[in-house]
Amino acid sequence: ILAVQRHRQSLVDKHLLRANAKRISYDYAVDDLVYKRAYLGLSDKLKPTASGPYRVSRVHTNGNITIQLSAHQFERLNIRREFPKHPVPPVATGTGY
Repeated sequence: ILAVQRHRQSLVDKHLLRANAKRISYDYAVDDLVYKRAYLGLSDKLKPTASGPYRVSRVHTNGNITIQLSAHQFERLNIRREFPKHPVPPVATGTGY
């Protein structure tokens, strides 16, 4: 029985390593800008996939963040429904091309 348990656990570990291989971890901080993912159905093909950017007003320890939608409106969402707005890299100026 112990051999079967070890084998199953090794299969679970291999699956987790493969599933998490391309996952990018990101630690949210207050005042970061994030986009909120939209729920898209089958007929929503041409709708935008995200709205925002919104400012993070609070980071919770359980995987949630609170974003500020407007001056007096806040929404608490899981980080799986968010993705960060990365700054646009500066364009190289000078000689070339």
